[in-house]
Amino acid sequence: MIAGRLLSAAALCVALAACEKKTPVSGSGSPGVAPPGAIADSRALLASGEAALRKGEVESALRDFRAAAEADPRFLPAWVRWNEAMTIAGKSAEAAQEFEKRLAKAPDDPVWLTMAALSRKEGREERLRQAILKAPDFPWAHCALCETLIELKRFDEALRAAERAIQLDPRDGVFRLQKAVALMWLGRSADALAEADRAGELLADDERVPVVRAQIFMRDDRIDDAIKELEKAVRIAPNARTPKAALRDWRLLAARLSLKEFEEAFRDGRFGNASDAAQRGAGLLESIDRDSPGDEVAGRLLPQAETAAAAALLQRANDSIREGLDDDAHSFCERATPWLEKARGRNLDDGAREYLTQGWIRLGALQMSLGDRLKAKGSPKAKDRFKEALAAFEACLATDPANKTAASMAEEAKKALAN
Repeated sequence: MIAGRLLSAAALCVALAACEKKTPVSGSGSPGVAPPGAIADSRALLASGEAALRKGEVESALRDFRAAAEADPRFLPAWVRWNEAMTIAGKSAEAAQEFEKRLAKAPDDPVWLTMAALSRKEGREERLRQAILKAPDFPWAHCALCETLIELKRFDEALRAAERAIQLDPRDGVFRLQKAVALMWLGRSADALAEADRAGELLADDERVPVVRAQIFMRDDRIDDAIKELEKAVRIAPNARTPKAALRDWRLLAARLSLKEFEEAFRDGRFGNASDAAQRGAGLLESIDRDSPGDEVAGRLLPQAETAAAAALLQRANDSIREGLDDDAHSFCERATPWLEKARGRNLDDGAREYLTQGWIRLGALQMSLGDRLKAKGSPKAKDRFKEALAAFEACLATDPANKTAASMAEEAKKALAN
């Protein structure tokens, strides 16, 4: 399932980053607590690196993260982000060597024990537990252990690790996000959302909070709520890749589900529901097309959704004519026309082109029927319907110039206008 893959990937990516304050740690052979000026510089450089990474400027981010770490070597989030940026740059082995060298010089230092463990998967849990044994009051080691246990799907243990990190530093929002993820995987969605909200109070304007909330909603099949949260994350960090990619994929998933709902409703004769489902799917696909121009999948599905929306509305128009509700029928025709116009402006494959031509012909035929009924009543509005019918047939011919049905019916519309 698409949703399952996205959820698994995203839930493991609550980064150990962007902490607003430093956790001082003592350790044999390790650097001392940095002076206030260095701490401020480290925070500013970390923020600069985050901004660069969101723009895809990896080398710039690497420089800023490294400078932040050097300004305050006790500030573990800077080292975490530098390690992650090194991985993105394909230099994970170099980062691992760096931490191993530092650990060799200070083997009891929880910072280097934690970073050496994070930089290599082999033996990570054991090394993190060693770090905790040597420095049980170092919250970041517990946080790193939580993330490792989540990867191993040992969620009860992960929850306990997150709770210990929070106990040591209750004002750090990252630890609370980790707890929210652990609670989510344990099926405790309400508790997970509450914890994510508490994290949001501590992490102002941080896109990770709505990303985690989206994961929780997605796990409960609340796709619309999940999409809203991801849209919020993208507004906060428009250049961050992970929220944008997840938003695109979840919109696509929701659009596919809407189109499936359309097919079932249309087949069952529930044309109002079919219309709503198709329009919802088209709206989601339009959002993808707007935010990611040239998206191949959305581009292929979008005209299908738009012609589906028109088809459902035209079926409602047909039913209204049968019931003698001509004004309602005309209203449905007017609502269907913009959907066909939108589809006409797309790159169409053969199947989509066929659906579109059928839509125009159906629209024109309905308008002709409405015109004939008005003409029989002596209404001057009959010509308006014939004009609309002719416009529909001509639109069909613009899409498919060789369509004989549209050409023949266009001639009938012209004759009706002439009489």
